[in-house]
Amino acid sequence: MDKTISSKTCARRTLRIAVGITIIFLLLSFGAGAVPVEEWNKTFGGNYLDGAKYVQQTSDGGFIIAGNTKSSGAGDYDAWLIKTDNKGKEKWSKTFGGAGTDILWSARQTSDGGYIAAGKTNSYGGKDQIWVFKTDDSGNQQWSKTFGGNSGDAAYSVRQTSDGGYIIAAYSSSCTYDVKGSALIIKTDNNGNQQWSKRFGGCGFDIVNTFLETRDGGFIFAGSTDSTENGAKGMTAWIFKTDSSGKWQWSKLEPQGEEFTSIEEASDSGFILAGTVVPRGSYDKAWLYKTDDGGNKQWSKTFGSGGIYKGTSVLQTADGGYALAVTVAPNAETTEEGFVYAGRSDSLLIKTNATGEKQWNMKLGGDGYDDIYSVQQTSDGGYVLSGTTDSYGRGAWLVKVSNEISPITLKVTATPDTVTAGAPTGVTFTVENLLDVPQGGVTVELNSASKGSGITDASGNVAINANAQEAGIITATASKTGFISASTRVSAIKAVGTLQVTAAQSTAETTGGITAKIWGAITATASKLGLGGGLTIPAGTPTSVTFTVVNTAGVAQSDAKIDLTGAATGRGITDVNGNVVMNVNAANAGAITATASKLGFIGGSLNITVIKGTPTPTPTPTSVPATTVPTLLPTSTATPTPTTTITASTVTTALNITATPKTITAGIPTSVTFTVFQPPKDGLDGGLGQADVVVILTGAATGSGTTDVYGNVVMNVNATNAGTITATASKAGFSTVSKTISVTANTTIPATSSTGISPAIVTLQGKLTGSGGNPVQKGSMKVTIYDLSGAQVWQETFDGVIDNGVFNIPLGAIQELDLMPGTIYQMEVAIDAESATYATPDVTFGDKNPTSDVIKFKA
Repeated sequence: MDKTISSKTCARRTLRIAVGITIIFLLLSFGAGAVPVEEWNKTFGGNYLDGAKYVQQTSDGGFIIAGNTKSSGAGDYDAWLIKTDNKGKEKWSKTFGGAGTDILWSARQTSDGGYIAAGKTNSYGGKDQIWVFKTDDSGNQQWSKTFGGNSGDAAYSVRQTSDGGYIIAAYSSSCTYDVKGSALIIKTDNNGNQQWSKRFGGCGFDIVNTFLETRDGGFIFAGSTDSTENGAKGMTAWIFKTDSSGKWQWSKLEPQGEEFTSIEEASDSGFILAGTVVPRGSYDKAWLYKTDDGGNKQWSKTFGSGGIYKGTSVLQTADGGYALAVTVAPNAETTEEGFVYAGRSDSLLIKTNATGEKQWNMKLGGDGYDDIYSVQQTSDGGYVLSGTTDSYGRGAWLVKVSNEISPITLKVTATPDTVTAGAPTGVTFTVENLLDVPQGGVTVELNSASKGSGITDASGNVAINANAQEAGIITATASKTGFISASTRVSAIKAVGTLQVTAAQSTAETTGGITAKIWGAITATASKLGLGGGLTIPAGTPTSVTFTVVNTAGVAQSDAKIDLTGAATGRGITDVNGNVVMNVNAANAGAITATASKLGFIGGSLNITVIKGTPTPTPTPTSVPATTVPTLLPTSTATPTPTTTITASTVTTALNITATPKTITAGIPTSVTFTVFQPPKDGLDGGLGQADVVVILTGAATGSGTTDVYGNVVMNVNATNAGTITATASKAGFSTVSKTISVTANTTIPATSSTGISPAIVTLQGKLTGSGGNPVQKGSMKVTIYDLSGAQVWQETFDGVIDNGVFNIPLGAIQELDLMPGTIYQMEVAIDAESATYATPDVTFGDKNPTSDVIKFKA
């Protein structure tokens, strides 16, 4: 269904409106290859629908989440950074912004371990501005910068560049930039100071959603455009490439698609993109699109059948394939992925091979709105995804998915794993899958050595009485329909001897060691040796103790295990002579218990007393020559810097000055950036910016300022009348230079603090249906307008506008709205559920949730 929205833009637009929102269940769909499983999911936030736009695994194995919150912070919506460990446990959470609306779309870890974040703000000046800020590794803000002009500016993506600075991909409708179009690219240094900016596009919507730095040092950007100057016919997917200085190299349109939302460089130097296509006469489909290094299409794949599928994020996986994150609003026709038409929205993770052929897909979500916007492959080969949920509490949503191992293989353990033959013993069997997830309802059976069986509880445990009459092995097998069985062994033994622990001081004390001999009865041996019942060592002095294990017949026992507990700990295994030497070091006075154990024997123990003593001086370690370790980075020998003689000169150096914009309108205060630099030499495309240059304005407006370290100074220029302004730049030792700015007459209506939409610009007509295509005969319509952050700015219900299945909200019915000119909004047109009547009266749509359409428009 199509609707037309008119507004004060360069051209009229007809936008397709998506219909239908539903609830789906969490299912697994098995394709080629092993399907991962959800390891855990976490929700962050409060009572409002807080959300996450981007997630990245950090250098410590945890995750950084970029999002927005209305549940906490200083104003309306606030920018939000959340840091978690590798299990999704929150380590810290910080909000940023002021009293207005502050939205975050992107954040990434920087080379110093901190974070760079980008979005938009109207807390600092009252108008939407591009906003970038930097934090340390604990989320403490280090600096904050805003860019843009008088309205409608926002940054959608930011990345650190190879020179340590940053590139910001943004949308701008501000008039302060002297180039037509709205895709704005800004380059800054490492402190956020602007170095250059470039505009791309025409007079329509030209939006960059994502970008990356390419191997040649340039940049590739992806988004959408409907500017006819770009060759677009309606909203069209768009990619373009620049060099490292932002100079345009090439641009590609893909008429098949509506937009690109994500891009990554592939291993073959080409590019993989995610997006959305709208086939003629069909619903939106998720889109996977592959190009070569010149942006030329190699192949594309679409996913989805019925309902609305939108590709939101893509990455190349370690095996050379691709992972695609998709949001889905299924309807009654949705069949391909096995969704149930019972909810509102959910998300899908699709895995393909290197040519885009689907290997498996996995559904994520519950009974509410669950939308995924970002996916990353983790260091363990799994995936982490972020988005918004209200199925698991309302808030930002973080989901961890396993790597591609089989989720249906069982494993079983037994506690204890050794029993005595002829003595019935309770053994607890624990059954899990390979991801350590407990498995209930599993049957565990013991073999003929000891009959018995049981079924595991929800924790994966079952206790079975093991009773083997003879020594041997009891096999326990765990099985469940649809799972691969597993087994474990329990040893049944007969007691063939007793290990007892005694202590005796070595007669060869000159060796510097003490022997603790395990044999006979401890009291008898100790008394005979006059040691008062046990071995004694000094605290704070590492002591070499030889433990010897024999049975009661005096036969040495190899492979016996000695465990130390108490004032000192340790473990050792005896050799063929029944001996093991252990370094015992108790820091404080107390007692140490040495326990001897071996399969088939009754264990024994020895108590060692630790008394206060004078620690033995630590010997000086022998010096060992260092081993040369090769490094990954080449080493270099510094060359002495030649001496340079500087002599005085009366020659002055030339300067150049530019102004952006070069033309302003009388009566409208305008932010103008003046850049002063030395002219380029030898035809090079650039010059060295000059700091501390004084710029003075004369003519139709006056003012002054001094350039920063990059040669820039921003001045607020306000000329009352048409004419010219001369900007003169001067600095000692340099020639004086000037630039003229034109001031045109103001022929427009004077700006006010609140510019509204004219009452006579919106006509809404169309047809909406209930579940299964059941026509709505009569009823009312509710129209709601949101900003791009999802905040509601206006709502009104129009009674009785649906007649015989068709609704008509006539021209002029929507009165003047207080909207910001040039800003993109989204309008939801919905059936008022309570007033709707249907062609078949006993059929309504589920839970009386309004069937609705959403459209973006520009004020």
